[in-house]
Amino acid sequence: MENTKITYILGAGASFNCIPIVKNFSEDMDNIANLINNYIKRIERLVDFPKLQINPETNKNYILFDYLKDLKNTLESHASVDTYARILSIRAESNDLRNLKFALSIYLTILQLLRKTDNRYEVFLSSVLDEKNGDISLPNNVNFISWNYDMQLEKSISEILNYGHHNSHLEILNVFRSPEENLDDKKPYLIKLNGTASFFYHWGNRTDLLEYNFAKSDRNGILELLKYSESIFNNPRVHVPFAFAWESDNKLVLKNRDLAKDILKETEILVIIGYSFPVFNRKIDRNLLKDSLRLSKIYLQNPEANEIQFRLKSLLSREIPIENIFDKNQFYIPFELL
Repeated sequence: MENTKITYILGAGASFNCIPIVKNFSEDMDNIANLINNYIKRIERLVDFPKLQINPETNKNYILFDYLKDLKNTLESHASVDTYARILSIRAESNDLRNLKFALSIYLTILQLLRKTDNRYEVFLSSVLDEKNGDISLPNNVNFISWNYDMQLEKSISEILNYGHHNSHLEILNVFRSPEENLDDKKPYLIKLNGTASFFYHWGNRTDLLEYNFAKSDRNGILELLKYSESIFNNPRVHVPFAFAWESDNKLVLKNRDLAKDILKETEILVIIGYSFPVFNRKIDRNLLKDSLRLSKIYLQNPEANEIQFRLKSLLSREIPIENIFDKNQFYIPFELL
């Protein structure tokens, strides 16, 4: 039913085949750090590789490797990355919090360069994308709200279009890159509630997003990231366009959350994929859902949907039918959509 307003909410489980859930970051980071080191050793022999300063303690000349190792060691001392970030916020240790965000952005960017995009995005998008006179678009009645820092949805669209245009995903997904940006309200949105784990520079009023995920090849993307890694961490003009759930001073994130609330006010069918409604997000989730007066049905896709449904119901202001979907092989497409 093309006039039915449908919204997808994406959580960490939606990208599980590429990006581990948060509690497994530490274990996975060790593997990625070693992959990077081995990858660098190979490409050094093939290209004019940028020589970076050698760390005398590790004998590694790669700042990325050392940052990932340090981040892994830090996370092993805390329950999760969110817990550690919250502690840094309480202590007002802003520089350490900035470095944590940079390291997470580096880690997630490298993951998405070295690993194949979760193929469930490809299956889903190839099913719902419309093509007319050479123009590719999503159905106008479908919006996406994501709690994820990753760029799996954006990257998958670019892959489907064979990277024909560097910003091809921006032409299909309305996604904010800066708080000053105005988007086409006649197109569906991708709302990133926490922003995106990437990097951008500030030059006056201009904001440029550095989308390493959309490099011409994985090798070139890694080379570019290595080449600029030292300047990324040391340049005060470089920022990461994401925030943790409790942070309230990020204009881009606040703009996204306001728009998400407006979208949910009009939503009739809600499809929740891989999201478990964690405690850190509870206040925002309740605020987003409390005015969803047109909502008539919820599809909850998660292997642990029975348990998660109790958390979801506690956030709703009224009784709404919820159908649990346990399948992990592909994203659920409701009959109301196709």
